[in-house]
Order: sequence, then C-alpha cells, then structure tokens
Amino acid sequence: MSTHKWIDRICVAVILLTLAVTMLFMNGERIGIAVVVDEDAEGYEASAWFTDNDLNADWDTSEATTITLSGDSASIRGNGAYWLNGSLIIAQSGQYVISGELTDGNIVVDAQDCSKVWIRLDGVDVTCSDDACLRVNQADKVFVTLSEETVNTLTGAAEYSEEAVADGTNAVIYSHDDLTINGSGSLTVIASCLNGITSKDDLIITGGIISVTAPAHGIKVNDRFRFTGADLMITAGQDGIHSDKEFLMESGSIGISAEDDGVHADSLVQIYGGSLQITDCYEGIEAVVIEQYAGDVSINARDDGLNANGYTGNAFGGMGMRETETQTEEQTVVSADETYVLIAGGTLTITNTSGMDADGIDSNGNLIITGGTIRVNMVNNGGNSALDCGTESGGQALISGGNVIATGNYSMAESFDSTSSQCSILYNISAGVSAGTPVSLYDADGTLLLSEEIPYDFSSIILSCPEMTVGETYRIVIGDSEEEIALSETSAAYGDASSQMFMGTMNHGGMRRMERDAEGTEGMTPPDFSEGGEGMTPPSLPEGMEGMTPPSFPEGMEGMSPPPLPEGMEGMTPPSFPEGGEGMMQTSASENGEGETQTTEAETGDNGTESSGTEEEMQDPSQALPSQMREGAMPASQAGQEQGESPDNDSVMTENTVATQTDLPTDSGTFPAQNMGFPQGGGMQHDPGERGRENTRTQETEDEVQQEAGIGAEEWILVAVSAFVLLAGIVVAMVWRRSQHIDT
Repeated sequence: MSTHKWIDRICVAVILLTLAVTMLFMNGERIGIAVVVDEDAEGYEASAWFTDNDLNADWDTSEATTITLSGDSASIRGNGAYWLNGSLIIAQSGQYVISGELTDGNIVVDAQDCSKVWIRLDGVDVTCSDDACLRVNQADKVFVTLSEETVNTLTGAAEYSEEAVADGTNAVIYSHDDLTINGSGSLTVIASCLNGITSKDDLIITGGIISVTAPAHGIKVNDRFRFTGADLMITAGQDGIHSDKEFLMESGSIGISAEDDGVHADSLVQIYGGSLQITDCYEGIEAVVIEQYAGDVSINARDDGLNANGYTGNAFGGMGMRETETQTEEQTVVSADETYVLIAGGTLTITNTSGMDADGIDSNGNLIITGGTIRVNMVNNGGNSALDCGTESGGQALISGGNVIATGNYSMAESFDSTSSQCSILYNISAGVSAGTPVSLYDADGTLLLSEEIPYDFSSIILSCPEMTVGETYRIVIGDSEEEIALSETSAAYGDASSQMFMGTMNHGGMRRMERDAEGTEGMTPPDFSEGGEGMTPPSLPEGMEGMTPPSFPEGMEGMSPPPLPEGMEGMTPPSFPEGGEGMMQTSASENGEGETQTTEAETGDNGTESSGTEEEMQDPSQALPSQMREGAMPASQAGQEQGESPDNDSVMTENTVATQTDLPTDSGTFPAQNMGFPQGGGMQHDPGERGRENTRTQETEDEVQQEAGIGAEEWILVAVSAFVLLAGIVVAMVWRRSQHIDT
C-alpha cells in the first residue's frame, strides 16, 4: 500500500484550515463579516419592527406570473398557479399580478411552508359565497401589495361551508401564516359574517387605503399586529382590532367605530406615532400594558377610555373573567407591578358622554405620566372618575411631566400620588359645573398655564403641568368663579366636596363669583387666605342638612368647615373624631347589607396627615415604586438610539419625558417586572419615525445574554464538526503511518 509522501503534511494543513474556518464563523460578526439572514422567515425575531420586504411595494414584476380573473374562470400566464373548482391556487413561491373580477370564487395560497409569495392586487373585485375571498393555507410569508391608483374589493360569504369552518375560516381575508399588506392603492373588505381580516400569525400593514366592515372583529390577529404608513378605517360589531398578543402603531392613521373595544391586545399596546381616532366604542384601548410615546390618540367611549386590565387578584378585579357588551373574556393574572398605563408623549383626548361608573384612564396597577398633553372629560354621572389606578392592589398614579386637565364626578375622584415629582391640584365642586364652562390656571404673575373649555358638566377637575411648584400661589378660574391657592404640597385637593378615593389632605376652600369687565380681571376681590383662614366663607350645607350640629373638632382644628355628607346620608349626625385622630381629614363610607352606613378611618402619620410611604420614599418618588421598577431606562424597543434625536411625527415629548423599559410577555401571557424610573429633569428623546429601530424583542439583548452565558448552540455545532475533522485527520495520519510501517 503506497500513499503520497506528503500525506502527513496535507492532514495537518486540513486540520489547521478547519480550525481557522471554525474560529472565523464563531467570531465573524466581531471582525465585520455581515451575517446573511432571512428576516421574513417564520420564527426569526428581527431587530426592526418592519422588514425591507414589508415596506417594499415596488417589487419587480418583470418575471411575475400574470393572472386575469373573468367571472368564474381565470387566465394565467406564467408558472406557479392554476385554476381548480372556482379557486385560483398559487402553489409556488414567486411574484403574481392579479386583476379582474370573480363573481363566486377565491384566491388561495397553498405553497411550501418555506415559500414567500408576493401578490399584487391590480384592480380586483372578488366575491365568495362560502369561503374566504383570500385565504393562505400555507406559506412562510405572504405579501399583498395594492397597486397605485387601483380599487380592490373583497366581499365575504354570509355563511361559510363546512369545509371552511372545519379549517377555522372566520374572515374575508384568512391567513394561517404571516401576512403583510402594503402599497398605495385601496382595499375594501366587506364581511357578512364574523371577521373582516384574520391572521393566525402576524399581520403587518405598511401602506394602502383600507376599509374593513365586519359584524364581529374588524381585524383579528393571533400574534402581533404592526401598523405604519397606511390609512385604515374599521366598523366592527365587536372589537375594532383584536390581538391575542401585541398591537404596535408607528405612523399613519386608524379610525375605528366598534361595539366593544376599539383596540384590544391580551398583552401589550404601544403607540409611537400616527393618528388613532376611536369615535365610538365600549372601551377605547384595553391591554395588560398600554404605552403611548407619541402620536395623536382620541377616544370617545361608553366605559373606560384606557384600561390596563391585568387581573391582580383583588376584590375590584373580578374573578379572572371580563364581561363586555358582546363577549366574555378571560383576564390575564398579573401582579400590580406588571399592569400599567404609561403616557410619555403625544396627545391623548378621552371623552365619555353617557358612562356610569366609568373611568377616563383606568389601570389595575400603575398610572404613569411622564410627558404629553392629556385631556379627559367624563360626564358628571355618579362614579365617573377621570383617573383611576389600582390603589387597592398597591398601584400608584405618578406624574413627572406633561400637562393634564381631567374632569369627572367628585365622588370617586382620584389624583396623583404625593410621591410624584410634578405638582397637581384636585378641585371638587359639590354643586357641579355646567357644560361649556372654561377653566384656566394662572401663576402668581398672571401667566396662563392651562386653559380648556370643558365640553360636559363636571364636579371634579385635576390640573397638572411642569410649571407648578410647591410654595407658589396659583389662581384657578372656573367660569365666573375663582380661587387663589397657595400650593403647600405636591398633590393637594381643594374645593367644597370630598372625594371618597382621594387619600391626601383636603383643603376646603371655596370659589368667589365676581363681576368682570371686558378684560375679565378688574373688580375682583381675592379671598383672605391669612393664617387661620380668617375671612373665608364656608360653603353652605346641602339641602336637607340644615339645622344639623357639626361635630366638635380636636384642639387645633377649630374654624375648619366640615365637608358636606354624600347623598343619602342627610339627617345623620357625623361621628366625632376619636381620641388621637387629630389631623384626619377623610373617612370612607360604604353600605352594608342592611343599608346602614359604616365609617372607616384612614390611617394617618404622626403629623396628622396620611402616611403614603417612608421619609426616603417621600423625598425620592422612585422609592415608592416596587424594587423591580426603580431602575430608569429607555424602552427596549428603542435600544441603540441616540439621545436628542428629533421625532419625525407631529408630536414631541416634553423635556420631562422619560421612557421606560418594556419586556415581552412570557408564554403564559404575563409580563415580567417593568423598569420605570422617573428621574427629574430631562429625559430620553424618542425617534419613532426612523426605520431600523429596535423591536421590543431586541436582538442585541439576546446576543448579550448569549455572550454572557457562553457559546451558543450553532457555535457548539461548529466546534463539534471541527473536533470530528481533527479526529479524522489523526486517524488518517495513524493509518498512513501504519501503512508505511507495513511497506517497510
């Protein structure tokens, strides 16, 4: 047996080359070698919200298969598609341009699970009597492009066939896999039953003028809904947009009229820009976590405007089920730290003209405002509260930026927590204020800080803006009445009515009605706010309470006027304060089963006011948050962006804006702990308009974790291959040496 005389050297060279290639693969990215990946592949978590293919509506059609629909048949020129029993079947990956009309048929994509299919609707009108007009049975991802200046219409069945129902078909456009809609043409989707558009995976819309009408959900998505650059109008009998996981909006416009929720996501709603107008709904936006960083959001709701609905297990959260006007849904069980509303920029307007016991912004956990312009107007019906956070489960309402004018009914009014870094005023008026009344807030120099004409009647108003400072004097003007307020604490309440929910000090002042000339200021006599309150006129008692003898007050509280009793308690003698209860300003009343009224005393600190935290927490607002939420950071979705970049959209965060980190939901649907620091002063600037920003599932974070954890699975494979080659080389060398010995 003879071998090449250089066989040993050849084996060594092969082994060294294999080791070099292995190391190159393991460290290629670090030395600048670009990694070629398929960002549209199912299961791949891209770093950007939208891939190049999602945004590309001008793909090459020179080699595309051209299909013309003609009543009950189709003419096909090219490969990859065929006609079968009234259906146009697309069976291969590639590009397809479709035009014409189908009177009773549909378009079906049934390709390999690794196939990518591009379909250009170039003026189609499809009606199907028993199935989806456009269905995706199997593909990796399908891109539907609406050709410029074309009109495309899909009209669904009044009832689906047994075969379609068995497959789960419930929409005019029904996809088992990822679906993208882009382009600049128009698309009208008309559903006679069930949903308008359903995707069992992701649905991404990056262009087009789209109208959806459906008796159930307008759009139903099993995974993620992402939207940018398009115009979408939805009329729905249930939710306008319903996602089993996430909803993300970057730009464009969405208009919704729905019988149930305008937007519903089981885990996360994020708004980074654009215009979201929900003109009619039961609840406006509902999710475990709701975040708005920019954009214009307007909601007219019959119940809550925003609802962070994470079920926290308390008595106010139900039993894990949520009943709406049209359906019953299982609630996600989370801790109070894991469900919240965050407003960090943009404009938010919420109105409610007919609600009873509704909330403008309702969070079962925390309510956090770090920037933006917020206007909430709730009609003055019993129990309608402008703001509501989950205080019963440890939640807090915190503000560190932005400006707020929020009105509602005083009986359940809540204001911001005293640990907030920005001041706020809660002002209650027992007699109420009529619709159309202007409200203004001035500083001591007469500078206008806040102003709004309130569209509905109200009896409670919350005011907050960055210019407000403890120790300064402000003038609040409501219609023809006004009051000067010496702001003595970060969160304080004034007026002549007590809220059952406000947990701070209630300063019972009263407004004076003044004669005004054309300038609106001359002739006013400000009330005397000298020490002890001399010169103040206490409010008159409500009808039915005349002649009642108010309780005696402990030493040091003489001269203070008690708040009026709630409706239904007329004729009852208020209890006197217990020994040691000096400084307690509030009791809460509830009816027991026999209709009697029970009074519960609020816990107070040593100084006579309610204790809301330790001294350290009072000095540092972030200390009042759970430990997991104290580290301030940008949202993970914005990782890698530079500070100070200017947003491309119409709304810009205020200087006090600071974004917070948002982790993804786990498989169980719950959220891990959130980081929500609120440093005073400047914050992070957010650029929602720039492509290539980081997704909430940021790839960089995953890479860092892998680097910390050690070698990844793919690298282990390379190491194993190298070891095998090395072993093979050794064996070959040994065989050669053995053969040389035999020949000798």
